[in-house]
This record gives sequence, structure tokens and C-alpha cells, in this order.
Amino acid sequence: MKKYRLVVFDWDGTLADSTGRIVYAMQAAARTHGYELRSEWEIKQIIGLELGKAISDLWPHMLPSQVAEMKVAYSHHYQDEIAPQVSLYKGAINLLNELKTSELLLAVATGKSRRGLNAVIDEMGLEQLFAVTRCADETCSKPDPMMLNQIIDVSGISRDAVLMVGDTSFDLDMAANAGVDGVALTHGAHDNARLAKSPQVASFANLAEFHKWMMERI
Repeated sequence: MKKYRLVVFDWDGTLADSTGRIVYAMQAAARTHGYELRSEWEIKQIIGLELGKAISDLWPHMLPSQVAEMKVAYSHHYQDEIAPQVSLYKGAINLLNELKTSELLLAVATGKSRRGLNAVIDEMGLEQLFAVTRCADETCSKPDPMMLNQIIDVSGISRDAVLMVGDTSFDLDMAANAGVDGVALTHGAHDNARLAKSPQVASFANLAEFHKWMMERI
């Protein structure tokens, strides 16, 4: 049975149940600037991408200046008091602590900004859990493998002992592009049908199922 030494997690939709807040902020930003609204399903399809690319994919005819305005508005509305609350999925803390105790290296590769990821990790008191983190605004947007390659380079772990865990096809395709295994979680942004089209070694409905599988591979 294959053993892993480095587990890289996506953040939104994988560890954090933040889909509702992302949808809210994107729709609120569109209303702010009078752009046509995109549906919840449409917005879920771009979760995981760098924010500017996500906006450009949703509104392909926007000028760069309009994308920049939308980025500012999105970031503002993400902090609205009425926005849906973000919390870690059930079992996330136990999973991370047990993997850490088992001497695995843990990392995060996310489409969030560095400022956004640092804020949420600090707020939740998780800064000691992750050896390396990379964000799309300091590397390249998924599925480009740059952020995952950088994490692997810093860790010094062989690629055959690295596992990427995510809830979108972008995560799984990034893993394949970097030459590492990918695991799909179906509780996040992309549905089973879309996830099934991307390379993966396993798929799970929740973190508890993944936790059980993972403990056999460390």
C-alpha cells in the first residue's frame, strides 16, 4: 500500500465550508457595479481559481479595469456582516491534528490571496499545523502546477509520497500536472460528474471518510 509523507490541502470547499460566502460576495460585487448576476452554480464552477481569473471566466467581456473593480468589491463584500459564516468542515481539526501527530508534513495550496489565507488561519489558530502554504496571488492560478511544485521543492519530499486533496477539478488537474496523486472530496464546489473527469486515486463524500483511508497510508 502506498504511503504518503506530505499532504497538501486546498482551502475553500475542502477544509473550509466557505462556498456560500464566496457566492454571496461575488453576487454582491456584481450588484455593486451593475453587472449581470451569475447563478450559484456558475460561481461554484470558478471556486479555486485566482480571483481575477475567476471574475474573467464569469464575465469574459470585462476590461482589465472592470476586473480590478470587481476584485475590490468582492473583497469588501466578503467581509459583510450579513455574509454566510465560514467554518471548518466537521472533522477537519481532528484530521489535521492526527496527521500532524503522525509526523506528516501538511501544506495548503489555495486560490485565496495571501492576505485572505493568513487572516483565516490566524483567526482559527491553525498556523502551527502547516509547514508550507502557497496562494494564487503569489504564484499561478490552478491548474497550473507552480504552487504545488513550490511546496514540494520547499518540503524536499519525493513526488511519489505527495498527496493533493481538493474539491474541484482545478485541484485534481493541478496534482496531475505536478505529477502527484490527487484525492477528491465531493462536499465542496464541484459535483461528482465534473470531478470524475479529472485524474484521482480516490474520492470521498466527507473528511471522515478520507481520514479513515488516510490513516492506512501513513
